[in-house]
Amino acid sequence: MPRQTILAIFLLQIVLLSIGITRPYELKHEDNNALHATFARSHLKVGLRVTRAQNYYVNPQNGFGYFYPNHPPGPGLVLALAYGITGHDGPTITRLVAISFHVLGTWLFYGLLRRVFRRRWELVLAMFIYVVLPESAFFGRMMNHEVMALPAAILLVRGYWESVHGSWSRRRAMAAIVTGALWGVISGWAGFFAIAACGAHAAWEVLVRKNSRAIPSLAVLVAAPVVLFALAIGQLLWVLGGNVEYLRTLLGSRMAGGNTGPLAWIGRILELHWRYFGLTSATALVAFVYRALRPKSEGSRDPAQEVGLIFLMTGAGYVAAFAHNATLHDYWQFLLLPASAIGIVLLLRPLIDATSFATRPVLRRALLALVVFDLFVVCTVTLVQRHVKREGYCLQTVEWIRTHSL
Repeated sequence: MPRQTILAIFLLQIVLLSIGITRPYELKHEDNNALHATFARSHLKVGLRVTRAQNYYVNPQNGFGYFYPNHPPGPGLVLALAYGITGHDGPTITRLVAISFHVLGTWLFYGLLRRVFRRRWELVLAMFIYVVLPESAFFGRMMNHEVMALPAAILLVRGYWESVHGSWSRRRAMAAIVTGALWGVISGWAGFFAIAACGAHAAWEVLVRKNSRAIPSLAVLVAAPVVLFALAIGQLLWVLGGNVEYLRTLLGSRMAGGNTGPLAWIGRILELHWRYFGLTSATALVAFVYRALRPKSEGSRDPAQEVGLIFLMTGAGYVAAFAHNATLHDYWQFLLLPASAIGIVLLLRPLIDATSFATRPVLRRALLALVVFDLFVVCTVTLVQRHVKREGYCLQTVEWIRTHSL
């Protein structure tokens, strides 16, 4: 693979993510930057002994503080470290931290793609799509749980795949699995869905395919979420003073689908996917499921299909479990980025393959043109809208945070 091509894709990603990097928080969902910056300042101002390493508000006017125990504390802790090292806590450094995680995830994704794709154009196209999709190019610069959890999920999937079908030593693969699981869970609840998706695939390998190599991975993937969930809930109950009812109410409110009904919910999810991924991506994700349900021989297994399906289970599980939040937050499908990039390449494979053009070349070129048009329109229109349209909710929330917290 020409090194210059990959470097150019990374450079393109950095350019896209750096648009408006010094601007105040005023765009879609950028109040999340201010939220986690607030928690970071609390850690630095009153110390971890007071915040207990959990999300914590401090009112600068009267010094009153209280917890926000709705999520794992990863983003606030990472920002506190970055602020402490650099001595700066403004929008630029906050976005730089988010961008660093997202670019790291892209590098990890590149390593995984080299394992599952054999042809150069497939790898390059998957990388390009991963970088330019609006979900990636816009929300990859916003500090939040998903931007930290995605690279952890990619590391976890890479370690799992190498443990079952790769050449890594067992120690190295297990280290990647454990590191990815721990990193993902500290980053947010999304980390558990990546562990569950890998665990489901490992169970299939052991129980259906009779693959004994997957047994150690399955054991770790079953034990890890149990231990990590107990630790996460234990820490939350510690800061809540044992208030189990708070967590029960929180879970119910986040998982509720609202009062719109299932068809309206599905319509909203598809609308968001079309806006940030494109209709081609939606078609590719449906194709993942179709191919997975088709009977296949041992030699017909496609590593890209199987790895992409793991990411699809991760992202779709996250959306389905927190159904209400998924309709309100445009970034909730962020974990679908790897599945989307891989899926689009698999969808285009028979159209781009030179040997296929002997049959119905006009139709194939027409379909390719539609795909290019779809992705071009989605990437340009959505990115322009997101960067030029200020969001009233964001402006109001940031102002409230600025007035009532650090």
